[in-house]
Parts: sequence; C-alpha cells; structure tokens
Amino acid sequence: MLNKGVILSERYEIIERIGTGGMADVYRAIDHKLNRYVAIKVLKKEYSDDKQFVAKFRSEARSAAVLNNPNIVSVYDVGNDDNTYYIVLELIEGITLKKYIERKGHLQYKEAVSIAIQIANGMEAAHEHHIVHRDIKPQNIIISKDGKVKVTDFGIARVATSTTTVASNAMGSVHYMSPEQARGGYLDERSDIYSFGITLFEMLTGQVPFDGDTTVAVAVHHIQDELEPPSEFISGIPISVDKIVQKCTNKKQDLRYQSVSDLVSDLKKSLIMPDVDFVQDPSAFAGAVTVNGAENTDGTETKLVDTDKAKEAADKEHDIVDIDDEDSLTERFGRSTERKLLDIAVIRVPRISNFTDFSPFEHYENVSLRYVNQVSDLHRPDMILLPGTKSTIADLRWLRQSGLEAAILKAADAGTLVFGICGGYQMLGRTVSDPEQVEAAGVTEINGLGLLEMDTEFRGEKVQTQTQGVFHGVEGMLSGLNGLAYEGYEIHMGRSQQQMPALTGSRNIYGSHVHGIFDAPGITDTILKALCARKGVSFDALATFDACGYKERQYDLLADVVRGGLDMSFVYRVLRREV
Repeated sequence: MLNKGVILSERYEIIERIGTGGMADVYRAIDHKLNRYVAIKVLKKEYSDDKQFVAKFRSEARSAAVLNNPNIVSVYDVGNDDNTYYIVLELIEGITLKKYIERKGHLQYKEAVSIAIQIANGMEAAHEHHIVHRDIKPQNIIISKDGKVKVTDFGIARVATSTTTVASNAMGSVHYMSPEQARGGYLDERSDIYSFGITLFEMLTGQVPFDGDTTVAVAVHHIQDELEPPSEFISGIPISVDKIVQKCTNKKQDLRYQSVSDLVSDLKKSLIMPDVDFVQDPSAFAGAVTVNGAENTDGTETKLVDTDKAKEAADKEHDIVDIDDEDSLTERFGRSTERKLLDIAVIRVPRISNFTDFSPFEHYENVSLRYVNQVSDLHRPDMILLPGTKSTIADLRWLRQSGLEAAILKAADAGTLVFGICGGYQMLGRTVSDPEQVEAAGVTEINGLGLLEMDTEFRGEKVQTQTQGVFHGVEGMLSGLNGLAYEGYEIHMGRSQQQMPALTGSRNIYGSHVHGIFDAPGITDTILKALCARKGVSFDALATFDACGYKERQYDLLADVVRGGLDMSFVYRVLRREV
C-alpha cells in the first residue's frame, strides 16, 4: 500500500486510496505535469514480482490506451517506479453500477436499458479495435456525477484470465462468466455479450441468475442451466427486454447477438415499443423459415414482427440521435443509395471495421457515401474506399469471389480515385503474406490487387500507436495534401513497405494504415476539390455544414435521452451519501 504524498515517476502524487481489488489497489492522485486529478491502479506486490504477469499487464494496458470513447474509462499512461507497476486512468467521480444496484434494490427497465446502451457503446468501440473485455460486470462499470456510464479495465481482464495466480479471486467474476469461459474454451466478442446479458439481468432484478457455495458450482450453472426471464422475478418487465436478456445469455455463441451493434439496435427499440416481440431468435431459422404474413401448415398466419409498428419505431429512432456508430448503433449500411453530385462508394467487406473513418465525407450535403457489397450496386463512383477489416486475407478472397476486385481494377484503370485504409490499404498491394499463420490457418500468401508497389507481411506482434505529422511528397490527384497536418492511430498486424510517411501512392491510387486520417481540417476538402476538378463541377456546390456544431447537438440529445432514463435524483443522493 502506498502512503499519502508518495510520488511515482517524479510526476504522480498519491492523495488517498479509493479502492482495492484482487490484482491492484486504486489511488486518487495528482498529475503534476498536466495539473489534473487521475486514478492510479497499482499492482499488488505478489503480481509485480511475476515478470510474465507484468509483461502481459503492461502490454494489455497499452492496447487499452488506444481506446477513445465516452463510455470507456481512458488509459493515460503505464509506468514502473522501482518495481511499482501502475496504470494511470481517467478519474471518474461517481459510483460503481454494483453499488448503485445494491442501494436501489433493482432498476426500472427504462433506466436499466438506458444504462445498458451506454455499456454496449463502450463494448462496441473496444470490439472494433479487436479488444475483448473478458470481465464485463457491474463492478467494472462506473456511473459518473453527470450520469455518464463508463466501462473500465478493458484489456486488463485478459491478463487476469490468462494467469493462474488470480484463480482465487475469481468469485466476483464467475457470476458473469460465459459458458465457454467457464469451460476454458475460446472467447470472443460474444463472450462479452453473455456477461453483458447477466449484468442487464442483475440491473432488472437486483440479483444474479446463478449462485452457489463455490466458484465451480456457479460455473456449472452457467454451463448447464437455462436462465429464467427477468419478468419471472420482477413484474412489469416487458417482453422485448426479456427476450434481449435471453438472447444475450444463450448457451450457444452462435445463437447470441453476433455483434454489439445489433444488440444496441434492439435495446433502443425496446424503449420505443417495449411490448412488441421483435427480437429475432436465430434458432427459429434452423428448420423451416416463416416470414411475415406466411401461412402455417394449420392454416394460421404467423407474424414475427408487426412491420408497421417496427417502421414507425424506426422513424422515431432516427429522430432521437445521430452520432458516430462507434458511440451508437449503425444505420449506415441501410441508408439511401441515392447518388449525388459527387458519389463515393465504400466497399462493404464482410468483416468491415472502423467504418467511422469515412464519416467526414458525410458532412457535405451533395456528397453521397454509399456502402456496397455487390458489383451491381457499384455503378461509376467518383471515389472508391476500401475500409479496414478484421481479416484482410479472408475479405480479400471475398472481394475476388464477388467480382468486386475486377470492378475496382476496371474503375482504377479508368482514373477513378481509389483509397484504402489499414486492411483495405494492404489489399491494394502486390501480395499479402502470413508466414506465421497469424490471421488465416493454411494460407501463407495471397495476391493483392496489385495497384500499389508494395507487399505486406503479417507478424505476431500488433502495431498499436498514435501518429501525427505533415503530408509531403504526395504525387498525383492528391498532391494538394502536401503541407497539411494529419493525426490518427494505427492498429494492425501487417507490415507494409511505405513510400512516404502516412500515405502511399500516386496517380489515382492511395493507401494508409492511419485510422482517422480524414478527420483533420482541410483534408476532406482537398480530396473533394480534386474530385470536383476531375468531374468539372464546383466545390462550392457540395454545400458543407457545421459538422462540429451538429455533432455537439446530437450528443446533447443523447445526454437528454440518457438522463431521461436514469434516476438522476437518486444518483445525486447516492453521491451525497444520503442513501
């Protein structure tokens, strides 16, 4: 335990201990360099002496540091001072969700769902960066004074679950553990969704669904026993919320929500039409499939969803808030395919990731940003964007099989601007090799599109870094970028030979590993001016609007929605220690 006044790394002054856990103690501290209060998580002595554990601890903390989302507790720094290993975190003045539930008994379903949406937003942002939490539970969720819900310990839980030394501290987490985790099996994003479902169950009922005298007994319940719907314990919980919890906690990973964005979509619908049974049960499609209005063998009609109500709800849903999809659910893939004055096509590969990279292009009223996954929808766009992907090799194969590779090559030959980000950039090169089988078993090398003179090789260690600089040496259509500043982040396994910092390419073909490269002022303007010049139209006709002001208004709307669902008077009473 550290005493008040201790200074770590000549920078962080300890004020007081504010919490303790199985692995670490948590302190309030002052960062004298940036003059701000922070939280510092300090590894306990028994773990700081374990070199393997420390290495994983620091590695995973650095992975989590790349996350930047309003529903995730930010990681500021990772350090070591004379064998005292620590992580510096954003200091949140508030209460854990666990304590909040304990003091209220249970939450009304609207409040529970409002909190759940924020938790899911944080999970989605992490999953987009290929980070699985592995320990989603109310103890790792904080409600701040202003009603913001934040998830903490992203990346850190991976260290705990991969090290036998913390087995004795598993009781607090086993109540939220997925069946595959209890069996010691493979974990993925759907494992977090299971734990999320258990957490939502506890919010609604005030209790965990499975309990026992030992960790083993609880784990067996998760593996074998079906979860009763929350409405069996607390009256007034609507059928839509029951079904969401049950789908999250299905024993089979394939029958749960397959992505957090789908989960968030259903959560939002439950606030609008709580008594409609709209949650799709994947098991229902294992045999014969019945669609709306179809006739059963007994002559009766089956309706899975009242489509009129669903459409009405969707319209209302769009009126609520419009923010980046990593902070909310994505509606991008289902938006209008109308082509405007300038037309940009994003290739919707099956394993697309980080698609908010392209959001800046949506800030122009007469620019269309369409997501296409078949040749017939591509048409003749002014620009083709190849996005990041969770599996470059698999999506490159799909691109080839779908016929889109040939269509892209034809467009590129005709002078169409083609731009790839991260995995999309790697696809543009001559080859993608995977000698260590990092990404795809049985595949050691695959040809790329051959539009860039470079090769990519996958390695076991992931590149994760923030990056910034100034464009220089850019040739061809985008030479106007020279002198402009950029910033963003990189997260990828592949190493590519680059011709210039941040941006590779010439003529009409370009690529970059940098996510967020279009965000800096002037970059999208420059790209669109080049497209306008090629097409012979005026840039002024694109009609920009105040994107920053618009986004701020949307976040204000989101805050209103959240505060409307949360019992803020009770939150303030808790913080004032009145309850």
